[in-house]
Amino acid sequence: MKSSLSVPRHSADVKIYLAMNGKKLDVGQLGMDFVILRDPIAHGPAQAELFLSIDGNETRREVYLPDGIRPDCIETRISPRETTTGNNGHGVT
Repeated sequence: MKSSLSVPRHSADVKIYLAMNGKKLDVGQLGMDFVILRDPIAHGPAQAELFLSIDGNETRREVYLPDGIRPDCIETRISPRETTTGNNGHGVT
């Protein structure tokens, strides 16, 4: 017997990418401390910005790629943005 109740359905529009040095790299999967890039390019350790958009609501997170990007590795490790210490001893981002 067919139910007369209608269940609302929604498929979120999700976009994730990593921006660094003027490049925009599509992210296929995002974990707590890694990303899996769709088309990885070789790059050394660098600062980057992670963009996550769900149904048009965008959040950004500054991250550091301590190992850089290696096309031969599936996961690219990310960590909170690295800080450096200035002459006055205070952390500078």
